[in-house]
Amino acid sequence: MKLPAAEIKPDAVLPEIISRLHASQFRLIHTESGQLLLLQQQFIHQRCCLPSSQ
Repeated sequence: MKLPAAEIKPDAVLPEIISRLHASQFRLIHTESGQLLLLQQQFIHQRCCLPSSQ
């Protein structure tokens, strides 16, 4: 038995909104950490593989 749209309580919608917020935050964090990982890999590559200027 489904409730009519007019009778949906805000409490029922809140978890969905929160989970969407968490999803977008996670995506942002994931993007930033991915860029950090890329910078770290480039740094390691420069240290190991490229001829040093010393």
